[in-house]
Amino acid sequence: MIYDEGKVLRRSESSREAAIRGLHALEVYCGREPHVLGLNGWVFEQTVQSCIKEELEAQQITVEIGEQVPLEGRIKADLAVGTVLIEVKRRGLLGAKDIEKYRAYRQIANASRLEYLYITGQETYQPYRNRTVQALGQENAFFLDSAGDWARFINRLVELLSQCERSG
Repeated sequence: MIYDEGKVLRRSESSREAAIRGLHALEVYCGREPHVLGLNGWVFEQTVQSCIKEELEAQQITVEIGEQVPLEGRIKADLAVGTVLIEVKRRGLLGAKDIEKYRAYRQIANASRLEYLYITGQETYQPYRNRTVQALGQENAFFLDSAGDWARFINRLVELLSQCERSG
């Protein structure tokens, strides 16, 4: 593996800081600290995507990666790596209803012969962590505040991509 949990999180944080510096450098910047709704999540999503690309390239796996991919109606997955959809969250869930939402998204994806994975930078509320694992399966839920979960995530992604290649 090129990355581990700490490297992914540090890369995300340094990229977030660079994004803020970039906003400061805008000609129209007037001195107030920028607070852009969704910036942290977007930077984390981009970081995860970039790290996935590098990990797959290191294993000589070439696959198309899409962003904000339609699943059904207005529902979108953050990333699509081949036939694997990935929900990316910087800091866990906002409420218990999110767990049921992602369970439903997984069922929709599976009905379309797609896999659905969930990865977050951290989930500090243990009941949400446990319920996310129950809703999506231990093999499909990854928490970068747990040692070894980045490698487990990449290994699962590679496993699913190779299954698709064999069956397709």
